[in-house]
Amino acid sequence: MLDRIYALSAILIIFLIMPNVTDALTIDEAIDLALKNNHRIKEYINLSKAQESRVGSEWSAFWPRLDVQY
Repeated sequence: MLDRIYALSAILIIFLIMPNVTDALTIDEAIDLALKNNHRIKEYINLSKAQESRVGSEWSAFWPRLDVQY
């Protein structure tokens, strides 16, 4: 039992002495990483861009047109 207490206290002292063993993420960094690496979000962004381009091409019928012949 005493050996276990000594081992735990030694581990605790090592962790307290070593500064910044791990770099913690902030909430904003975690959200940014999740958004960058989420494939479902990437898919919906690409689908949204494709739909915007389709709407833009459908509006082309209403744009003024200039025909020039020689």
